[in-house]
Amino acid sequence: MGLKYTENIEINDKSSQIYVCKNCKTHLLKSDWIESYDFRGIHGDAFYSNKLINYLINKNIKIKEMMTGYYQVKSINCYQCLLEIGWKYIKANDPSQKYKENKFVIE
Repeated sequence: MGLKYTENIEINDKSSQIYVCKNCKTHLLKSDWIESYDFRGIHGDAFYSNKLINYLINKNIKIKEMMTGYYQVKSINCYQCLLEIGWKYIKANDPSQKYKENKFVIE
């Protein structure tokens, strides 16, 4: 059968790390793409990132109440094994939180 096509990350800088799906080890993001390590997900600590690869995005928009307000979000899954890995902010209701739109939270 084999793996589905996935994009690989090349590291030219030895200080960078590659983060992978905990289930199937598919490349998801590079440490350079993480904007904050201080986010909280449903299950604990999470990364806030401006870029992500090898993911599928759910078509359904959910409205989530979080500590900083209400957001429209879409769930994201690993492209390879379909494990839910976090969400993408689609719309923030609070104008002060608009910077989160189109960014990712990875748990």
